[in-house]
Amino acid sequence: MADSTSSQMSPEDWIRRLRDWGVRPSRSKGQNFLFDDLLVHRIVDVANIDPGDVVIEIGPGMGILTSELLNRGARVYAIELDDTLAPRLSQHFHACAGFTMIHGNAALVDPEEIVGDQPYKIVANLPYSVANVIVRHFLESSHPPAQLTVMVQKEVAERMSADTGELSLLTLAIGIYATSRVLFDLPKEAFHPVPKVTSSVVQLDVLDAPLLDARNRERLFTIATMAFQQRRKTLLNSLSRGLALEKSVVSEELTRLSIDPSARPQAVSLDHWLTLSTSPVLLP
Repeated sequence: MADSTSSQMSPEDWIRRLRDWGVRPSRSKGQNFLFDDLLVHRIVDVANIDPGDVVIEIGPGMGILTSELLNRGARVYAIELDDTLAPRLSQHFHACAGFTMIHGNAALVDPEEIVGDQPYKIVANLPYSVANVIVRHFLESSHPPAQLTVMVQKEVAERMSADTGELSLLTLAIGIYATSRVLFDLPKEAFHPVPKVTSSVVQLDVLDAPLLDARNRERLFTIATMAFQQRRKTLLNSLSRGLALEKSVVSEELTRLSIDPSARPQAVSLDHWLTLSTSPVLLP
């Protein structure tokens, strides 16, 4: 049976539970707990959760999102690192047949060991400090989710979904594995403690297969890291220096690939970055 009483709790009730459980939110862990029921309903709505869906929730906090997922009939595997919260959550949801508590680090777990070969989704309010690491860990795993609907810092959400002109290493890392879009922002007041930054809900639809194989993914990040570490420099300058190649050689190869040698890395499209990773001239 799901925690049906959660939908009747006010923000003050949630904060009281926090205190009763002996939890002191940690800034270093990026713990900002969501307490707005209407926003929780909206998040689960856009995640398209149906009865029987397998969901991995990361950082369940006080269980407000967990409760709604269970009420929708999902089978929830909640991963919580906090030593105080994990046993409290286990005790609170012990009667829920669809709930499994995993006390551990989400950035280290093997999803296949949790859900087997079943398809699954991720729905989570991710800690700001490790959101990038966790998202990439699951996308790069041998058994990635079908979809991720996650709350992250607005700036991170925008970088995940950036268009040509604003690309970053994170945009490339996401784009190889998934298409992404920012759905909506959440007010700071919906969290406790109130964060200094705005959060956004971003949704990632995972591709059937990565756009590059493992070797070319490594090649891509070799050259992309060189370029984005000097994002104010042109590709011609950063790559010729980083790869120790003559500018004439780099310029000729970029031109052959229909890439402007004078472009900054953020202005190069994802498709062109993918093409760059296969260059036998730049990376023999």
